[in-house]
Amino acid sequence: MELALNLGKDELKEIIKEAVREVIEESKWDLFEKNLTSVSDKEMKDIESLYGEPGDEDVYYSEELEI
Repeated sequence: MELALNLGKDELKEIIKEAVREVIEESKWDLFEKNLTSVSDKEMKDIESLYGEPGDEDVYYSEELEI
């Protein structure tokens, strides 16, 4: 079975641009994750004593990230 698509030049260009955007976005998150450093239990306790436990303040930005 053969499937034929009839796309104009502009439609094909838009599809490719969107695919490239998605790949770049995924690459940015991969790079971000690789550059995160681990925090020891002692460091986390110091941070919590200085700034409070997570959830003590109102959330001003939230985003779900699928990994």
